[in-house]
Amino acid sequence: MQIKRPLAFWRRAQYILSILFAFVLIGTGVYFGYFYDPATCFDGVQNGDERGTDCGGSCVRICALDTLPPTVMWSRSFKVTEGQYNAVAYVKNANLSVGAPEVRYTFKLYDSAGLITEREGITVLPPDSVYPIFEGRLYTGTRVPTQTTIELEGADVWLPATAGREQFFVASRELIDTETAPRLTAEIENTALTEALDVEIVATIFDARGNALTASQTFVPIFAPRTTERVVFTWPEPIAKTIRSCDMPTDVVLAVDVSGSMNNDSATPPEPISSVLIAA
Repeated sequence: MQIKRPLAFWRRAQYILSILFAFVLIGTGVYFGYFYDPATCFDGVQNGDERGTDCGGSCVRICALDTLPPTVMWSRSFKVTEGQYNAVAYVKNANLSVGAPEVRYTFKLYDSAGLITEREGITVLPPDSVYPIFEGRLYTGTRVPTQTTIELEGADVWLPATAGREQFFVASRELIDTETAPRLTAEIENTALTEALDVEIVATIFDARGNALTASQTFVPIFAPRTTERVVFTWPEPIAKTIRSCDMPTDVVLAVDVSGSMNNDSATPPEPISSVLIAA
């Protein structure tokens, strides 16, 4: 036996399905229009294909877990005048093509009694570089700092970087009057095809052993592309007087008398010169 369903049943089913479909469309539109927040690289939430919060995956920002943390090579402070010091630290960013546009730091100066003063600041870290961080005019009163440290906060943002230390080239330099009023003149070239704004230039003077003797800082507000700028650094005191005794290497000079009287006691071997040389 074959049972045929009436045509009215199918019409009612079509009406119901059409109404349900209309409600679904309206609900979907309301959801996407008022409640749905698409995943972006700036929403403060780890979503989409991100490896971390707003970093990795399709985001331009690089996650800190995918980078090498910066390391402090050394940090020191140098006397400018009585009660005033400049502090400088050299920080290494070993990431070849990744830089940090903002890294917070804190310089701290100590003596045997403890903390003298501290200074906070913000710096950048170019890729594949050892970058100087400078703070000038740190006032210590009558206290003399014997230890200088720098503390780095973890960079919140790491970005791919194409311009690094190779953008600027030191064409020439001349240091004069080191024992009276030191003056360093340098010719620095911007090798890039674009201008650079507020370029910070730090000059550090080293001795033959690689020990830092003093440092200074200047800025070039607008560094035009493919041009050379002449910058000058000066210090109010001789460089030799700015060196702290604890940073100075110690040399021992031994003088030996080689006059004829040193060979009179014995001919083979001559004495006392032979025993003196062995003892020395």
